[in-house]
Amino acid sequence: MAVQALKHKSKFITPIMDGIPDQELRQVLTDLCRQLADMFSNVYDDEQVLRIAEVYGAALPTAASQYRGRFFLKTNTSAEDTLHICVSDGVGGYAWKQVTLS
Repeated sequence: MAVQALKHKSKFITPIMDGIPDQELRQVLTDLCRQLADMFSNVYDDEQVLRIAEVYGAALPTAASQYRGRFFLKTNTSAEDTLHICVSDGVGGYAWKQVTLS
């Protein structure tokens, strides 16, 4: 079962403020809307970076560059499931590190 990524990125649309006569208030509201759009855009970008490589499995795949920064849920029949992330080992290789949840 694969995780479905978002299929589109939100776009900033300038709100219609014809009914607001105060130019400063218009600008404040426009700036606020732009900041919110940027925040949602950043959340989208983070989701793209943190996509799960594999949803689950009984064994970790071999750590490699294509898994770097991705999560893997290792399922265990006789113990708790464990969450892992693939990271660079600092000497040109890659390794799975267990993520501790609390």
